[in-house]
Amino acid sequence: MSKCTITLSNRRINVEVARPGEIYQGSRFDWSGQIMKVTLDGEHTFTSTESLISGEGTGGFGLCNEFGMNQPIGYHNCLPGETFLKLGIGLLTKPDEAEYNFFRNYSVNPSPIEITQTNNSITYESVTQACRGYGARLKKTICIEENMLRIDYQLINIGSKTLETDEYNHNFVNINESILGPSYRLQLPFQISSSLPKIFKLSGDILQWLSEPHETFYFREDCPEISNPSWVLTHEPSGVAIKESLNMPLVRFALWGRSHVVSPEMFIKIKVDPGETLEWRREYCFISK
Repeated sequence: MSKCTITLSNRRINVEVARPGEIYQGSRFDWSGQIMKVTLDGEHTFTSTESLISGEGTGGFGLCNEFGMNQPIGYHNCLPGETFLKLGIGLLTKPDEAEYNFFRNYSVNPSPIEITQTNNSITYESVTQACRGYGARLKKTICIEENMLRIDYQLINIGSKTLETDEYNHNFVNINESILGPSYRLQLPFQISSSLPKIFKLSGDILQWLSEPHETFYFREDCPEISNPSWVLTHEPSGVAIKESLNMPLVRFALWGRSHVVSPEMFIKIKVDPGETLEWRREYCFISK
């Protein structure tokens, strides 16, 4: 086992998880529980990277989540030189009066993270430093069972101000490293009405690629809160698939990708008053014929 990773394994799946701060030290993605690789039945893989070029992009890989892509906590009332809260990371420093931009690299003061491991789970617990009335305790547990992977979140507001932000998992995925194209099918969590890039064909809630994408593609759509949403990505020639399910109302769906990777993203809204707790779960099922 690498000192940079933790492994969970059973008779069906093997999961490699990055240790906090060892591989990723950026200011965008949650440092805890970054899932680098998932292997099903010793032969099928599901994860990729944001970019194939070292140093390009924001350093994302595998199944990694982000809090506050558009609404980091406390940024709007933060002066240059002061810190704001980025859940899953710690305190970031606001350098100037510019709008928050997740592509930007902010100075990081990471929250300490305690790790507890069992045979089939890893639990991460972190407490943020006090930040102008904002404070949070975040607990995140990754658990495997047969061909399933669950991520349970518990967010406790330990400050005096309301925590209001968003959360999603970026899901940098492909299947068996196969290039994106007509061999893939994506079942969406709802029937979208947005204008799509020309590379796609939409039939009901089924999205297909007409050809291999030669440039970055992206679309997103806000939606009325949809209960128990899910998406399924299938590589049709092999029948291998990955499904993500969510037990919180979906408020936005986005799809980003390149020829080597696709990222179906289900966003939730977070609002936790002082002393209150919010819990939610993301569940992944890895499927083969």
